[in-house]
Amino acid sequence: MLDPTVKTRFWAKVKKRGPGECWEWTASRTTRGYGKFKIASYTLVASHRVALALHTGEDPVDMFALHSCDCRICCNPEHLRWGTITDNSRDMLERGRHRNGNLSTFRNPLPVPTPEQLKQVVAMLDAGGLLDKQIGLAVDLPYAAVRSIRQGMTWCEEVKAIRRVTTAGACDTRDEVAA
Repeated sequence: MLDPTVKTRFWAKVKKRGPGECWEWTASRTTRGYGKFKIASYTLVASHRVALALHTGEDPVDMFALHSCDCRICCNPEHLRWGTITDNSRDMLERGRHRNGNLSTFRNPLPVPTPEQLKQVVAMLDAGGLLDKQIGLAVDLPYAAVRSIRQGMTWCEEVKAIRRVTTAGACDTRDEVAA
């Protein structure tokens, strides 16, 4: 992997930016959005793994290349480190990147809204008259994220805080329908 021609070919596929910024992989990607790089005619390796191996000079088979930036296509070695599968799982859970997200409030793989986006969504939902898709377009979130908030499936505690609701279950409309 440390062959000079491999290095040249690899870095030609990376859009380098400033030292603290993500360096975007510009070539092919997996269906899950990670960069992929062909080392030999038959071996595909994750681009972030190649970037870290080229940077550190090592490629430990029992370790994973972990992102500190959570950007799947980032190849900036300063954003990468070697870690175990346990480290990777811990990072996913701590950052709400798990399939079920932050398990205390986030129960699906939708993007995490900013506090401002969440306030805007709640205000538009409370005002009524708009479709989830229209709200999503207005605040730059997928309509499924808006629907999930409206149905009380995600961000229930945050929505309660925004609405200053103190009664239990007021955010979760599913309980009201079942009652």
